[in-house]
Amino acid sequence: DSLANAVAPDGALEALSDSALLEALAEGFAQKREAEARLVRIAVEVVERSRPSLGPNGLAIRTGCGSPAALLADLGLITLAEAHRICRVAEATADRVSLVGERMPARYPLVAEAALAACIPIDSANLIVSALDQAAPRADIEHLVAAERALVEFACDNPADMVRKLSAWWRDALDVDGIERREDDLVQRRSL
Repeated sequence: DSLANAVAPDGALEALSDSALLEALAEGFAQKREAEARLVRIAVEVVERSRPSLGPNGLAIRTGCGSPAALLADLGLITLAEAHRICRVAEATADRVSLVGERMPARYPLVAEAALAACIPIDSANLIVSALDQAAPRADIEHLVAAERALVEFACDNPADMVRKLSAWWRDALDVDGIERREDDLVQRRSL
C-alpha cells in the first residue's frame, strides 16, 4: 500500500523520507518477483501447449511463432533472451510426467518452490538452473541437491550478480572435468 501511495500523482516521491522511499522500492521489487512468479506459471502452460509433439497444433506455431520463447517475446514485448530465461525457468520448475504417465516433481524442486513463492527473482532462478543443468550430466545427485539448496538459500538474500558467481563456482565444483571443455569453447569463440 505504501508503494501505491508513493507513486500516486498527488503523493510526490520527493516528500518521502529516505526510509519510506526505500520501503517503497523494496515493495516494488517484491511485486516484481510476484509478477515474475505468475509469468513463470503461465509460461509452464505455454511451453506445454507448444511442445514439439503437437506439431502444427502447438500453441506457438498456431500463433505464428516458432517457439514458446518467441511467443512470449512477441506478446510481452520483451527480448528473446528474456523470454528464453522465462521458458528455461518454467521448464525446470514445472511438474513432470514420466513415460508411463506418472507425476514427478520438478527437475529443480527447491528452485521451483522459491521462484514460484516469489522469494527469488527469475534472473537468479535462471542462473541456478543454467549452472545445475551444465553440471548435472556428470554430477553426483546428492551433490547436485546440496548445490541447489545452497544456491537457493543464497539467492534469497543476495543480488543476481553474486548468484551468478556462486552458481559458476558450484557448476565447476560439481563438474571438474567440464571446466576444460568450457574453457576450450570460450577460446574457440574468441578466435575466428
